[in-house]
Amino acid sequence: EIIEFINQITKIDKKIDINKLRNCVNSTSFEKLKKKEKEEGFSEAIFSKEKNKMIPFFNLGPNNDWTNILDKDFANKLSVIFKEGLNEFNY
Repeated sequence: EIIEFINQITKIDKKIDINKLRNCVNSTSFEKLKKKEKEEGFSEAIFSKEKNKMIPFFNLGPNNDWTNILDKDFANKLSVIFKEGLNEFNY
């Protein structure tokens, strides 16, 4: 739908190659990118001084839930600091 929309607003009349589109989505799955990073490296990975090792860029993926990772006291401090903005956006 996004490609069709872009084609429409740019007045491009190109056929969408569904197989190519599926291949793009499949080849960029989190698990495939994580595996590729493990095999070939990834320049966006960072070094952790605390753990004295590289932290993969494709680290947690779907398991990346800040409510389980972020220290509760720190989360509360952030909530106090950004209270006005959080209220404004109904958080």
